[in-house]
Amino acid sequence: MRLKLGAVKEVLDVNSESLKRSHAANRLSLAVFSLSAVAAVGAPLGAEIAGVAAAAAAAAGGGITGSGTEASGGGSGNGGGDSLVAAVLASVPTSSIGVPTASSLADRLVDVNRSARALVLMPGGGGGLLAAAIASAASWLRVSERTRWWSKARAYNRWRFR
Repeated sequence: MRLKLGAVKEVLDVNSESLKRSHAANRLSLAVFSLSAVAAVGAPLGAEIAGVAAAAAAAAGGGITGSGTEASGGGSGNGGGDSLVAAVLASVPTSSIGVPTASSLADRLVDVNRSARALVLMPGGGGGLLAAAIASAASWLRVSERTRWWSKARAYNRWRFR
């Protein structure tokens, strides 16, 4: 009878450990998804980074991130994934203004492109206010000088068949 009870206890212990690992992995996934959603909106990341760090610490206690497998960081022994998570979290900016979204970066690129086109047409010595106004107007009126694909193909064929 003791042998049967010992076997049942062993099975329940293994099942309990498996459920703990599963819960830690799900908690880490939820924290990472939350961080991803907040980063996509452009909000500050402080609370979400703390949540990912806490979930990673709990997962490391359960053997999730520090298992030494290739997927968890490639380290041998305990702590390979912990250092990976710590390095990733250290590289994420935690400013109070948040991170720029893709649309704000695209808008900024358009503004920088517009300014660069005007600055390219400025004279070498700077010029002054009138030169800046003329360069800005010229960059606004300037037509794109893109070549068509067939002109590139003709030039390539001329070079290739000589």
